[in-house]
Amino acid sequence: MNIAILIGVSDYIRATKLPACKNDVQIINKVITHSGKYESVLLIDSETSSASVKEKVSNFIRQHENETIEEIFFYFSGHGMFTDGEFHYALTDYDPKRIKNTTYENSEIDQLIKSLSPDLTVKIVDACNAGVNYIKDLDGYSKALHDRKSEFKHCYFMLSSESSQNSFADNNLSFFTKSFIECIANSETESIRYKDLMDYISDSFMSNKEQTPLFINQANYTEIFISQDSSLKEILNNSLRGLAQLQLEKIP
Repeated sequence: MNIAILIGVSDYIRATKLPACKNDVQIINKVITHSGKYESVLLIDSETSSASVKEKVSNFIRQHENETIEEIFFYFSGHGMFTDGEFHYALTDYDPKRIKNTTYENSEIDQLIKSLSPDLTVKIVDACNAGVNYIKDLDGYSKALHDRKSEFKHCYFMLSSESSQNSFADNNLSFFTKSFIECIANSETESIRYKDLMDYISDSFMSNKEQTPLFINQANYTEIFISQDSSLKEILNNSLRGLAQLQLEKIP
């Protein structure tokens, strides 16, 4: 069984609102839904307070705890931060004075995923400082993955920025997620591997000195994300054109 958790947080009480993040998660959901690959999908793009999100995710995990999970696909778009040795996914009620209560700690997300023992774990994080999800030293990171092979059997992690960088967006779409979608929309092949996505995004940001995506994997590069068709490409291209037109209309 393949399952997906998609979280997009646009509204913040004590931080800058991120209108693009709701569009990010909705266009990712279009891909996930159209693919037919995932039998169960949790989409969270409203009611994104910490209590609400944590309850929904926990219930979703419990729902599948007795099933054989081949792949879990986790996606997040929103504010992110690194503090006290931990990466945090900021939720709507994020409060720097109550950071544990008002964010999702990356270690907790990992523990929830590991509890299902999926054959393949895919995590895509479009947030500032995303590249510090685990440990600062990349060589140490690779060693940690091998040491914990029994916990993460196979994995692809696609992180939108390095540890000291911001992740950028316009009002309608985050640049990292846009590149992810463009890879699918422009693909000349039916089957799209996770490696194809990483290569396309890397090329897209090659000349961007302010945002450098980070990719880490423990897999063999043959795993297929989805098989796309002309109807999906049309859906995505129409969505990209519509969002681009909205952006142009806002320019005086």
